[in-house]
Amino acid sequence: MAKIEDLINEVADPGLRDRLAREVKELKDTKRFGLVFEEHIPETVSLYDLPIRPGAIVQKRTTPYDLTEFQVIEIIDEKVKMVAKGSDEQEYAEKKDLLVVKPFYEPIFPGLIHNKTINNGSVDKPTHIVINAENSHALQTLKYVYSGKIDCIYIDPPYNTGDKSWKYNNKIVDENDQYRHSKWLSHIEKRLNLCKSLLRPDGVIIITIDEHEVHHLGVLIRQIFPSAEHQMVTIVTATGTNSDKRMRRVDEYALYIYLGEESSTVELPRKLLSVPSDKNIKPTDKNIESKREDELWSSLVGGSGQSQPNQRPNMVYPIIVENQRITGTGDTLKIRTEKGEINNNDMLNSFTPPPHERDKSRFVWPTKKDGRIWTWALNPESFMNNLNKGYIKLIESKSKEQKWQIKYLKKGIIQDIDNENLQITGYSHDGAVKLSYRHNYEPTTMPPTVWHRSSHKASKHGTELLSKFLGERNRFNYPKSLYAVVDTLSTVTRNNRQALILDFYAGSGTTLHATALLNAIDGGHRQSIVITNNEVSPEVAIELSAKEIYKGDPRYEQEGIFRSVTMPRLEAAITGSNQKEEIAGKYRPDYIPNHQYCDGFQENVAFYTLDYLDNDLIEIGRSFNQISPLLWMRAGSKGSPVYWDGELPYLIADPSYGVLFDESHINEFSKEVESSNIIHVWIVSNSYSVFMQAKQILPKHIQTYQLYEEYLCHFRSNS
Repeated sequence: MAKIEDLINEVADPGLRDRLAREVKELKDTKRFGLVFEEHIPETVSLYDLPIRPGAIVQKRTTPYDLTEFQVIEIIDEKVKMVAKGSDEQEYAEKKDLLVVKPFYEPIFPGLIHNKTINNGSVDKPTHIVINAENSHALQTLKYVYSGKIDCIYIDPPYNTGDKSWKYNNKIVDENDQYRHSKWLSHIEKRLNLCKSLLRPDGVIIITIDEHEVHHLGVLIRQIFPSAEHQMVTIVTATGTNSDKRMRRVDEYALYIYLGEESSTVELPRKLLSVPSDKNIKPTDKNIESKREDELWSSLVGGSGQSQPNQRPNMVYPIIVENQRITGTGDTLKIRTEKGEINNNDMLNSFTPPPHERDKSRFVWPTKKDGRIWTWALNPESFMNNLNKGYIKLIESKSKEQKWQIKYLKKGIIQDIDNENLQITGYSHDGAVKLSYRHNYEPTTMPPTVWHRSSHKASKHGTELLSKFLGERNRFNYPKSLYAVVDTLSTVTRNNRQALILDFYAGSGTTLHATALLNAIDGGHRQSIVITNNEVSPEVAIELSAKEIYKGDPRYEQEGIFRSVTMPRLEAAITGSNQKEEIAGKYRPDYIPNHQYCDGFQENVAFYTLDYLDNDLIEIGRSFNQISPLLWMRAGSKGSPVYWDGELPYLIADPSYGVLFDESHINEFSKEVESSNIIHVWIVSNSYSVFMQAKQILPKHIQTYQLYEEYLCHFRSNS
């Protein structure tokens, strides 16, 4: 910057010099830390189902590799007169051969078209949602539905390896693209900014990535979430491939973003650093039966760091033993200092017990192996409370320094007793409890930042497992290990069985599959919302183009990810069978014992495609059936959405929501609402006074919204 400022001072024109200086100052003020990349690369999406009108920007769908953009001048019958951007030359095309190109900054008015629903669970379980859409527009849609409600966002975005597997503005981005990293960062930045408002104050974002963008992404998330806490986990996912010049890459990374003070990781029963053999997997109940009781007890002598006597003098005191039982405690160093028995605080670390408290058979001090007096892990009051409950144990020491060793139960073990995971089977002679774990319970531990388990191998538990559920191979590249996603989600949702989980790079649907497995493991009611597009692979697109089959044609769309991978995979996972046969095999018993693939899951899943609505038609009530699924999702996604025939005065979708179309029926509508379980009601009226009058008649606990005014205002203001 200093060199640029020197050059600016050489500019002769004072006006130009001042303007340049102001621009440089603004750059310095706003870019003190962070990435330097082309942040404002425009991003667009081509949509075959949007109406073509004068002024619209379009592309030819019959020339998928010529992405020239045209502006529509006039439409005559089915012929479109248009001009290429940057040119004055007009040309004509058939309307059916064009796609509308929509920039992301333009407002959208979204709805959902129902594709399919699988009801394999009870009506009280929320329905998982799968949306076929460009994820930026889908996130804008979800802001209307789930603002401030998402517990965990888990995404696996494109890794930008340069292998032509990722597109930006419908163009393949490869290793020769000089703006490759800027395009990727611009793409990710837009979506992370969109999803921020969806999260709860204690929400967590998890992003998996590999070496190609991990460092860029790490800086980017610190720019977007400056007050959040961050952590990175290394996950071994493969055995790696040999390279003549470089080391084998066997891992990838999960970046955790903890938004609030209450955001946290929870303990897991699985040891993520162990590598059990696939041939010798034991269910969790077998692992715990061999656990020794003495492993539950910890030494009461404090650890290092802040455990020195001068730092914690209230934690240094003698424990008194009589007749092989603990009877009380003596004065702490803090009390002795207040009494004047110790004159200098610096002497605390070299404290020696007075002669009358040196009898090792009666007085137990917190003594290190080298003979130094240290600190206990509990103050006297907490110690006596634990002693009275049987949570303190007296053991005859093998050390020459002490006659007795004191052990205690840490908070996690006590919590297991309170939760009845640990059972008290009796008491020892010194009053300490005897413990054993209940059947089928495994104690938990905080996950490490390096995970190495055979269940995380992507080839076996990602690619092979997906092929088994689809009934064919090579439909989708690089699916995640189902169990790696289960463990990742477990780190933040294991203790929240009602968690709402979002994945807007859903691909083959592993996140929803993992959520269903988590629910089966612990009886949870977690709900996942997953978004994927219906992109066709470049190889298949070439084959279809040769047959004159293009984007928007039914045959073309049937080959996309949503139609050919996500939907059939999830239907097979939930029902236990694909279109050919029941799925053979079973889930790993160290995750869920005796659960066959063909058992499926007791879950409900609804599949939708994002629709782009005309705001004029919305205002006159012609688009309710596309908007209704959004109302249902906002109300909790239980049961099913309701659809209007244009005549009924109101609709009730118990237990989710109700809609009043004719305010003259407000009294009978209010009675039905009161006798139902719904708490969300939409009142269709252009008049705010009519809306307020109807709201006053409804039961007080009902949350009411004005349709379509509230919907239109939201999407106009969020463009």
